[in-house]
Amino acid sequence: MKAILEFDLPEDKSNHKVAVHAMDFALVCWDLDQYLEKEIDLAAEYYDQDLQSIRDKLHKLMEEHNVSFDIIE
Repeated sequence: MKAILEFDLPEDKSNHKVAVHAMDFALVCWDLDQYLEKEIDLAAEYYDQDLQSIRDKLHKLMEEHNVSFDIIE
């Protein structure tokens, strides 16, 4: 199966850049999620609640935008 994305450049330049760098954005989110998970495990009780709320917000935003880490795992 193949998928071909076409862009009318230069009009669609910003959409093209987003498509080209989509995996980079996904990996940033993945790395942030993994960092937060590790920090939560190491953090003091008062601190891990803040980190967990940040991680929860990341997951909620991803859900709202219909993206998940399934593409990375």
